[in-house]
Amino acid sequence: MQVNGVEFALEEIINSVSVGFGIINPEKYSILYSNRFLNQLMEKGLKVILPNLLEDAIKKDIKMSEISIGQETYGYVFEEYGKYLIFFIKNISEALFLLGLQRERGAVERFNQLFSILRHEIGNPLNIIKLSLGVLREQYKEFAPEKIEEYLNRIMQEAESIEKVLATMKNFLAVGRLSLTKVNLREFIPKTVLFGDELKKSSNISIFLDEIPDVFVKADPMALRQVLVNLIKNSVEAMEKTRGEKIIQVRVHTMKGFARISIYDSGPGIPPEVLKKIFVPFFTTKKNGTGMGLAISKRLVTAMGGHLEIVNASGGALAMVYLPLWKEKNDEK
Repeated sequence: MQVNGVEFALEEIINSVSVGFGIINPEKYSILYSNRFLNQLMEKGLKVILPNLLEDAIKKDIKMSEISIGQETYGYVFEEYGKYLIFFIKNISEALFLLGLQRERGAVERFNQLFSILRHEIGNPLNIIKLSLGVLREQYKEFAPEKIEEYLNRIMQEAESIEKVLATMKNFLAVGRLSLTKVNLREFIPKTVLFGDELKKSSNISIFLDEIPDVFVKADPMALRQVLVNLIKNSVEAMEKTRGEKIIQVRVHTMKGFARISIYDSGPGIPPEVLKKIFVPFFTTKKNGTGMGLAISKRLVTAMGGHLEIVNASGGALAMVYLPLWKEKNDEK
């Protein structure tokens, strides 16, 4: 490059500035070129979160998108240059440090919350076991065999309750080891909805399935089946005491990069105070519920790269499962 007869090496100029400069392939979010300053930022931890930052910016679908962490803007992604994108990002070392602290605090808070829940769920049956054993130790010589058996049965029931809590927690924490593959919702959903047939027969509930086009998503079939069956089961249970027509309606829509599976029921809806806690582990309003069905469903959907949302709508409740569309580049050859 020449300016007024003076020749400049463009790459040396790019490498001399204190701003990260890069060129990426938007299909893979892979970096094709990075200047010296960007490489330094990558070594300081930017490499871990950069793909997510770029993906968030590119999804905005405008000519110049901001690269942001929280409310702060740290760079920009510019419109396509050929089939590639160019981006600039300033020094975000401090932002990365603060983000790390925030994540640590969040992890501690989640651990404390989970510990409190477990302490409550396991503590109650443990107290009953301790009290029952204490009574037996003090009075088993005076107790008739039937009375001793009654106490032993109570202890066994509470021990099984603890075992159930631990097994449920194991399933909750095991989420993540999924096998994501190409799933055609047009074929998959009707087969899955059939799992609710026995429930709808006994509950006089009609399930309507809108016509579904060929929509391919990236999902784990077993995990997706578990999520949908659980959501339909919840809808059926919510309408058990509902008067009038009982309806469950399942629809599929596509949007940019995602498919949305909507499950609507004409039940009473969800009280606001319950809706706030609906995904909290072990929270339940059901007499014999574990409070883990929706918590596990949300983790499964998140592990598949999607999002699960439940809201009140049209006098009932609406569950929406968002899953990433399958990109043909992922097809097995």
